[in-house]
Amino acid sequence: AGYDTITLTGTGTSGTGQILVTDTLTDIGIQDLAGEDITELKVDENGMTAFSVVGKYYGEDVITAGAQFEYSVSEEVGILTADEYGVIKLHATGTPGTTGTLEISGGGMKVSIPVRVRYYFPDVVGKWYCDYVMDLYDDGIVTGTTETSYSPTNSIKRGDFILMLYRAA
Repeated sequence: AGYDTITLTGTGTSGTGQILVTDTLTDIGIQDLAGEDITELKVDENGMTAFSVVGKYYGEDVITAGAQFEYSVSEEVGILTADEYGVIKLHATGTPGTTGTLEISGGGMKVSIPVRVRYYFPDVVGKWYCDYVMDLYDDGIVTGTTETSYSPTNSIKRGDFILMLYRAA
């Protein structure tokens, strides 16, 4: 491993920088499109989620081509596609609650993270609080009033609030 200096020149400007060059990786990172690390992948029923893979060499991100990695996901969860920019998309084909594993290998490394097909309560879809409710549901802090309804207009009872605090602790 080592560094290579590159020079970029444009209209009236130029600059130099260094890039890390290596044949091997010490870690593989999976990130959402905002660049945040992902340790568990959740995909909506009949939906799609996108992510990218980052090669790392002792904590530093290295530039890698998507073709340098091999991807697989449990068949019961969904199918993977990739574009020319290295963005990988998981298209859910499983039913809500289906779990599996995403495996990525390359550069002498292999990483696996859990994948789950999410369920959405129809009565919160499209509301400003939908993602908050579903994250709390995914974490086991809240449940629906029935299997298919959250009932967001119902008042919360004191005991339900205490139970949510208990589950969150």
